[in-house]
Order: sequence, then structure tokens, then C-alpha cells
Amino acid sequence: MDTRYFWSEIFTTAWRIDPFGSTDTSSKLYHDCGFTNSVVMRIPYRVANKFKEENMKDMKWKLSDGSELLTHVMVDYCVPMFHE
Repeated sequence: MDTRYFWSEIFTTAWRIDPFGSTDTSSKLYHDCGFTNSVVMRIPYRVANKFKEENMKDMKWKLSDGSELLTHVMVDYCVPMFHE
């Protein structure tokens, strides 16, 4: 059974607020499972600062195979990764 079905709806957004961050591999897996968008909470510190300075909240995550996953970054609640 496709676990994205709930109340006869198909969800296309992956909610990824992993406290350890997101990787290209996990993004690729979500994309391959049919998700077209994602929400993340943890990004590298320098990227988080750039997003805050430029008031950005969305990006196209370019995956290893050349495809893209529209990603919303929760910059107001962002937990930056200090290692890069």
C-alpha cells in the first residue's frame, strides 16, 4: 500500500525536520517515491545565514541524477549545522 494515501489524498510534500540534517541521498529517495516538494529544518550554517539575509525560504535541491526537488527551508526555526 502506498503510504502517501490518507483520506483519499495523495501527498506530494515530504516533511523532513530531521535533527541530523538532510542528504542528497534522502532527497533522491523522496523524489523517486513520487514526492515533488519537501520541507527541511536543518541546513549548513553559512547557507542558513544567506537565506536569512536574502529573505529566501525556498530552493530547488539539485539531485545527483540532475532532477530537482522543490524544498522549503524553515529559516525562522532553522537549526544550523556548524560543520560543513
